[in-house]
Amino acid sequence: MASMFQQVWDPLILIVGAQLPDGHAATLDAVRFVLDSPGWWEQLPNAGSAKSEAGEVLCERGNDGLMRLEFRPSFTLRLRSADRAVRSVMTLIKLAVDVDLIPLCVQVRETGQTDWLDVKTRDQDSNKTSWPDPDNLLPPASVTLERIARWLAIEQSMDGLAAAVADPVKGQAIQVQALVACSLVEGIHKRIDGRERTYRERASDLHEIAQRVAPNVTDPVTSWADLVKTTRHDLAHHNTVRSFEEHFYNWLISESSVSWVLRLCLLSHAGFGDQEIAEALVNHQRYEFYRENLKMHVQEQAAI
Repeated sequence: MASMFQQVWDPLILIVGAQLPDGHAATLDAVRFVLDSPGWWEQLPNAGSAKSEAGEVLCERGNDGLMRLEFRPSFTLRLRSADRAVRSVMTLIKLAVDVDLIPLCVQVRETGQTDWLDVKTRDQDSNKTSWPDPDNLLPPASVTLERIARWLAIEQSMDGLAAAVADPVKGQAIQVQALVACSLVEGIHKRIDGRERTYRERASDLHEIAQRVAPNVTDPVTSWADLVKTTRHDLAHHNTVRSFEEHFYNWLISESSVSWVLRLCLLSHAGFGDQEIAEALVNHQRYEFYRENLKMHVQEQAAI
C-alpha cells in the first residue's frame, strides 16, 4: 500500500519535448492550439489569417478535420501570456456562443526554434468535446478569424476581467457573487471607456450600451444604476441600515442583471452588431430564464 505521505508530482503545466532553462521567462514566438470539436469552426477557411494590434492569428484545418489556431504576437510572448491567449479565445467563445470549449492540444515554439513543444495541462480532455446546438447564444459562425484577432488585442488591456463576466462566480454566498459582479462594473468600464467617471456614471454608461442591444435587459428594475451602486457600496462598506430581506433582493437582482449587462457590453465592444446580438437573445433559453426570474424577484421585493 502506498504511504499517505508519498510525494506526488502534480504539475499545473508540463512542457513535453524540451527543457526550458528560463522557465516562465523563456520567450516564445507563437502558440497554436485546438479547441474542441471541428463543429465549432466550420465557418473558418481551411487556411487563413487575420491581423490586429496584438499580432496575427492563423487557422489551418488538418487532415484529421481538427482546426488549429495559431497566434503570432506583436509583443514578447512567454508561457503565461501564451496560456492567456488560449484562454482569451475560450472567453470570447463563452461570451458569444455561451459554451465552454475544451482545449485538446496546445503547443508553443521557442524564439528562434522550428520545433513545436506540447503543453500539457489539466484542462485537456478529449472525452469532453461538444458540438453546436440550438441552445447556444450567437451561432458559432459569428466567431470569425477577424473577430478573434480583434478580441486578442482587446484582451491585452482587460487583465482577464472578461473571463469573470463569461463565467460569473457561482456556488458561493450571494453576497460574494453580488460584490464580485458589482465590482466588475467599474473595472470593465475603465477598460472599454477610459474616462474618469463616478461609479454610478460608469454603471449608467454600461446600462445604456446594453439597452441599445436589448431595451428590456433590466426591466422591470427602476433606477438600475442606483440599485447597483447601492448594492456595491452596502457590501463594500458593510452598510446595515436596510433589513436583511431588502439587502438580499438587492444582492440577487444586482448580481444577475449585472452579469447580462456586462456580457452585452463586451460583445458590443468585441465588434458584434447590436441587431446580431438582439436576434440571438430572442430564443436563448438562459436569457429568458434570467428575464423571468428578474421579474419575479422585483415583484417579491416590492411585496416586502
